[in-house]
Amino acid sequence: MFEDSLYKLFEQHLHSTDCATETQEEFIYRVVESYVMELLQLAHIPIQFLAHLQEDLEDEVRQMLNKKTYGFYSIEEYRKAQR
Repeated sequence: MFEDSLYKLFEQHLHSTDCATETQEEFIYRVVESYVMELLQLAHIPIQFLAHLQEDLEDEVRQMLNKKTYGFYSIEEYRKAQR
């Protein structure tokens, strides 16, 4: 079965208690950086494509976050409601 590692990292970071008061942009940055580091361990990504890849990933993670936290004012509020 196919496992989406971006979504898996997204969920891990979302339910992490390490950065309870982080902003949406900080959260997106952490998820994207983790995912890019994971990709770089598996394959070579040419430097000229790295910035474009990061932009695409930021958009994807932002959409995932908006869908997951719909109805909450912040990530912090979402995390409190999940406890």
